[in-house]
Amino acid sequence: MGLKEGMTVLDVGCGVGGPAREMTRFTGVNIVGLNNNDYQIERATNYAKLAGLSDKQKFVKGDFMVCTVTSTYTENTLNVNVQQMSFEPNSFDAVYAIEATVHAPSLEGVYREIFKVLKPGGVFGVYEWLMTDDYDASNPKHREICHGIEM
Repeated sequence: MGLKEGMTVLDVGCGVGGPAREMTRFTGVNIVGLNNNDYQIERATNYAKLAGLSDKQKFVKGDFMVCTVTSTYTENTLNVNVQQMSFEPNSFDAVYAIEATVHAPSLEGVYREIFKVLKPGGVFGVYEWLMTDDYDASNPKHREICHGIEM
């Protein structure tokens, strides 16, 4: 993804922040984690503190279908101003999602929001499981694979 120190990155569906911590450790990026689960946000925030990354990571509650929050990095601190859980257009140098956007009610909607918050030339990285048009519900092997993914 070409992440570099000082970039501001959005983690869509951040969970408890594991990948975010690793990305910050390896690249020095500032990460805003977006999640709709209070418990996971609390855990992610605590883990960032324990890892000494609180100044570079913030975790906020929100619906990634309605991505408005402004973020700035000043005096070695990531500042996040939450305003109705939407992000301003062109707010992030990069955005990533790991097994998260598949849960959106509309893939077009969530990807439109991600494109909106990316700065021009920004990068979106995604890792998702998906079923293609070749899926055959009558095929036992296909059903087994699908069931394994859903578990």
